[in-house]
Amino acid sequence: ARTMDAPRLIEDLIAAHPVFLLTKAACPFCLRAKDLLLGLKAEYTVIELDSLSKEAKLELQGHLKVVTGAGSVPRVFIQGRSIGGFSETQRALWKGELVPLLVEAGAADEKAVGGAGHFDAGNPLL
Repeated sequence: ARTMDAPRLIEDLIAAHPVFLLTKAACPFCLRAKDLLLGLKAEYTVIELDSLSKEAKLELQGHLKVVTGAGSVPRVFIQGRSIGGFSETQRALWKGELVPLLVEAGAADEKAVGGAGHFDAGNPLL
């Protein structure tokens, strides 16, 4: 049986997609991350990991843990860098950092995003 080359897979995804999410279909935080980017009218690619074998998932999760600090999904990548999962992506939006990253990656138009790049009433802590 052929094993997954997790580092190569991530490198290939980075080369092919300015913004991508590693997700699983039934993951609630994955759905929230997709909705957040959709609300910003961002262009992104979703890579669903559900079809991977158990061994391939374990290998990929192990690699992600080493290179990103977490092996869980979603993992959001912008211009070759993992910005984290849903919570980190949402925090980047609230801090005004997410939209500039998406614009720089060519995945969002600052004018189309409008005020969404700034604080929205969705933050229960403020």
